[in-house]
Amino acid sequence: LRRDIKNIWHWDKASAIQRNEIRPAVEDIDTIPFPDYDFKNHFVLLRDKIVNIDRAIHERFIGPVYHLFASLGCPLSCAYCVNDKYKKIGLSYHKFRFHSADYIIREIQYGLSISSKIEYVNFPDDGFIAMNEKAIEEFAERYRREIGLPFSIMSIIPGYLNKKKISLLVSAGLKRVRVGLQSANLEALQLYK
Repeated sequence: LRRDIKNIWHWDKASAIQRNEIRPAVEDIDTIPFPDYDFKNHFVLLRDKIVNIDRAIHERFIGPVYHLFASLGCPLSCAYCVNDKYKKIGLSYHKFRFHSADYIIREIQYGLSISSKIEYVNFPDDGFIAMNEKAIEEFAERYRREIGLPFSIMSIIPGYLNKKKISLLVSAGLKRVRVGLQSANLEALQLYK
């Protein structure tokens, strides 16, 4: 059993936590493979039995929404957020990184090839809207033409939102956004309650 894998913590024989060296963050996240959603050689616990996943079981577990992180990290440093902790690690964890439009489109196409039940795409990442306008424009044009499904962005940072970005995304099929407003000002908290 290997105990030297970077980023992995484990118990040693003396019941002490061993903290292995931290691996640097991947800077070009387009080099990360797509999630392995293929149902070949995969198993699931179903009705108290471990069974091979077939297409029907796979589609049941994946459901009608495909979830995809288009970015990693966040350009902000909010003390209450896990991204702030990552930034303190260093080793490029402080960098906001986002996938190319090509990678995003290819991953969604891969998801659609695995499940015919996908009707909607969700981007739950913290910094989607912080992508630059050129990246959003390329994504929106290709998404509208090649995917065409409604989608949501579940974490909008208001300071990075502008009329052009939102117009591009709405024209591509954006149907829902979620905006988080944090403040230490009690009046502001009451206003948006």
